[in-house]
Amino acid sequence: MITAIIVDDESKGAKTLHLLLQKYCPQVKVITLCDSVASAREVITKEKPNLVFLDIEMPFENGFRLLEQTKEFQFEVIFTTAYNHYAINAIKSNALDYLLKPIDIDELVESVKKAEQKIFKNDFKKITDFESMMVKLMDVQNKKLALSSQDGIMLVELSDVEYFEADSNYTYVYLTSKKKVTVSKTLKVYEKIVEGMSFMRVHNSFIVNFNHIEKYLKGDGGTLIMKSGNQIPVSRAYKQELLNKFEIEVY
Repeated sequence: MITAIIVDDESKGAKTLHLLLQKYCPQVKVITLCDSVASAREVITKEKPNLVFLDIEMPFENGFRLLEQTKEFQFEVIFTTAYNHYAINAIKSNALDYLLKPIDIDELVESVKKAEQKIFKNDFKKITDFESMMVKLMDVQNKKLALSSQDGIMLVELSDVEYFEADSNYTYVYLTSKKKVTVSKTLKVYEKIVEGMSFMRVHNSFIVNFNHIEKYLKGDGGTLIMKSGNQIPVSRAYKQELLNKFEIEVY
C-alpha cells in the first residue's frame, strides 16, 4: 500500500483528486488532505508518506518551498497544478510527474503506477539495518520470520506459516492461527529467505509449508489441500517436482 497526502489550498480540487484515487488507484491510501505548506510539512514529519500530490500555487508558501523544507524525508512527488509554466522547475526538483488540472484519469493512473514501481524498487533495495537484522533472526537457531507491515515488525515462528501468496508487489502470509499478514515485499524475497527449509514453490503465486499439506488432488497441475482446509493450486511447471519430493505416484 502506498501512503499519500494531497496538498492543495483548493478544497474542491483536493477532494476531487481524493475521489479519483479511491476509484482508480486503490493501492493508494490517502492519509489526509492539507491546505497549506505548513500543515503538509507537519504531516510529512509525523506520518512520513511515500507519495505527495502537490499543488504549486498556494497562499503564503508554494509547493517548491515545501520540498526545500522537507529534504531530509524520502517521498515521491507528483505535482498537480493548473499552470504548465512550472514544468521546468518541477523537473529540476526531481518530481516524479506533473499533472495539469483538470486531472486526466489515464494520466493519473499512469503516474501512480510509476510511483508504485519506484517506491517498491527503493524499498526492496534498501531494507533497513534493523529489518536486515530481524530477517537474520530467522536462522536455524531461532526459526523466526520477521514480517514488516505498516503497523511494525511482527515475528512469527516459521513452523506457524502455512503458505505465502503473491499479489503483485505484495505478499500475503497465511498463518496456522488463520491470521493473514500483508507485507510489501514480493514472493521472490520470501522464496530466497525460506530456501532449503520446509517450503516449496508450487505455483507462480504460492509457496507452501509442506508440513501443513493434508493431501494432493490430481488434476492438470493438481491441488493441495492444507490441514486448515485451504486449497492451493499446483501449476504444471511445479507438479513433477512436488510429486518427486513427496514420492507420490499418480496412477
